[in-house]
Amino acid sequence: MRLSFLKNSAFPSVLSRFKTLKFSLLFATGCVAAILVAEFTHDGIRTWEQFQYARSLRSADLAGNHLVSAIYFLQREQPLINGAFKSPTFVATDSFQRADDFRKTADDELANGLNILSTFNFPNKDAAFGELQIAHRTANAVRTKARAMIAAPSAQREPVVLAEFNTVMTALIKATQKLWTAVSFIEVQSDPILTRYSLIKNISWRMREFAGAERALITAAIITNENLSPEDNQAIERGRAKIEMGLQQVSQLAALEKDDSKIKTAIAESDQNYHHTFQPLVDRMRRLADDKNGLPLPYTQWISQTNGYIDSFLGILDATAKAGELHAGQMESKAFLDLILRVAGIAIALAVTGACFLLIVKRVTAPLARINDAVRQLAAGRLDIPVAETERGDEIGDVARAIDSFKSNLIQTKELTAIRDAERAAKESRAAALEALASAFEHKVAGVAESFESSSTELEATSRSLSVSAELTNQQSYRVTTAAWQASESAQIVAAATGELARSALNIGEQVAMSSRITRNAVDYSRHTDTTITALIAAADQIGEVVKLISNVAQQTNLLALNATIEAARAGEAGRGFSVVAAEVKLLAGQTAKATDQINSQIAQIQGATRETVAAIRNMDAAILEVDTISKAVAQAISRQQAATQEIADKIGEAAAGTDDVTQNIAEVQQAAMQTGHVANELLASATEVARSSSQLRIEVEAFLSGVRNAA
Repeated sequence: MRLSFLKNSAFPSVLSRFKTLKFSLLFATGCVAAILVAEFTHDGIRTWEQFQYARSLRSADLAGNHLVSAIYFLQREQPLINGAFKSPTFVATDSFQRADDFRKTADDELANGLNILSTFNFPNKDAAFGELQIAHRTANAVRTKARAMIAAPSAQREPVVLAEFNTVMTALIKATQKLWTAVSFIEVQSDPILTRYSLIKNISWRMREFAGAERALITAAIITNENLSPEDNQAIERGRAKIEMGLQQVSQLAALEKDDSKIKTAIAESDQNYHHTFQPLVDRMRRLADDKNGLPLPYTQWISQTNGYIDSFLGILDATAKAGELHAGQMESKAFLDLILRVAGIAIALAVTGACFLLIVKRVTAPLARINDAVRQLAAGRLDIPVAETERGDEIGDVARAIDSFKSNLIQTKELTAIRDAERAAKESRAAALEALASAFEHKVAGVAESFESSSTELEATSRSLSVSAELTNQQSYRVTTAAWQASESAQIVAAATGELARSALNIGEQVAMSSRITRNAVDYSRHTDTTITALIAAADQIGEVVKLISNVAQQTNLLALNATIEAARAGEAGRGFSVVAAEVKLLAGQTAKATDQINSQIAQIQGATRETVAAIRNMDAAILEVDTISKAVAQAISRQQAATQEIADKIGEAAAGTDDVTQNIAEVQQAAMQTGHVANELLASATEVARSSSQLRIEVEAFLSGVRNAA
């Protein structure tokens, strides 16, 4: 039930969005961007830690320098108060002022150092801070009492106060040194260069303390006007040995610095001041003390004269402190620059990510969405829409151009379909027209064929009748010839038997009358045959016209088949079946054309034979007419012979000559009758061939019309 609820909810539509190319591209770009941002962020955090670390180192070095400066001024203040306290006279005002300045400067440096170190966490911080604050408060109270004490006459000065002052000042200096050592330990753990600088500062400070202790022994001898004890001299020698060792150590530590380094310069100056100025001065003061003549300098002059020599060790410390501040500042600047670069990298990564998102949306997903919409509309059948992004030269442009080409193919396919439908309609129309034309042609050809067959039948019957008449005429002509020969023979003996002549004349008259009738019949048959053959020629001409019509239809069908073959070739695979039908129609049209050519040839033969028959029949007609004329003349002669039997004897010679002419004419008639028989036989054969051709014509026309109907 829960799954059905999910299917019916909007969850599938939301899930389908995660399957789109747009989501995939944006998700991939987002992942790459997240990785880049995470990497830059990680580097940025690490750079920020390095920056904070560099700042802490710089602050620690600065705090250490403040503490060293505070120790320096505390140590300057302490001997100054001691000297003033032990002075038998009143202390000068400038000594008070210098003591106050030393105290104020020491307090300020100590406060600055504590203020900076308050932000640090290091081992025993609270204990060191507490110890220093207690020592500072205690020292401030005792310092006030000591200052008031040195303002009083020397007889009123209490040594207890001085001892207490030295105790609390020593405790304050030690507490400050302890804190400075802790700060130096921070630097030692952090950076090798700062570690080296810290060692140089510590050693230089120790050397300053040893030199100060050496000076303090001379100062005590000046104040007490007592000789140096052997222990004091041993302490001076030990201090000098430690200073020598310290100078060697700082020289070795400074060997890594540049030749023009201020640290090296300060070490050289300290070495020069200590060995060539301070030590000779101390040795001279020691010799003077050993002579027991007293030291010629007051302690204040001694202190002021040796301050510069002793403080030259602080020059090493100061140069080292400045070098440490410079190095720490460079570390901080480098870390800050790295931090800026990392932040800029993150910003650039975010900007590039945003640009990639915009580029993907603008150049990929949005064009693909437009192309997808175009494809959907094309699938819906809308072929009038434009396809976007076809002008682009990338893969999306290739896809758009392919879709545009697909659209063009769809348009062409639609146009071809419309053309094919129109052609199908035209074909159906042509098929209907061909069907109607074929039906009409079949009807006409059937009528012509029937008429042709009827005419052929009549021609055959007439030819047979003509052949029979010609045979009969031949027989009669033979008889007439025989009679003529008999008449000629009778005419030769007419003189002997006039009575026989009359009977022979009567007989001849009858025979001539019969011959005349036969001749007239032959003339009638000849005329009828001429009329029939004329009709046959007209029918043959009509058949020729019909054959021409069939030939024209075959040619048009051949052209239509050729056009159909061309259109089928254009249609490609879809028109292959139509191409086969068109080829069959073209083959039938060719066969029809060949059949019509054969029919034309046969009709031409029939027309030639018919024209020859007509000419022969007309010649036979002329001969028969001539025989008729002769028969009429013979009849008239016989009549005149019967009317004037008496004159026969007188004109027997003429009768004999006339009989010869009749015999000759009858022979010609016989010959014409024989020719008429031959022509009639040939006409009969032609009529039979015409009847056979008519049947073949009907079969070919039916096959042609069947092929046309099948092709349509």
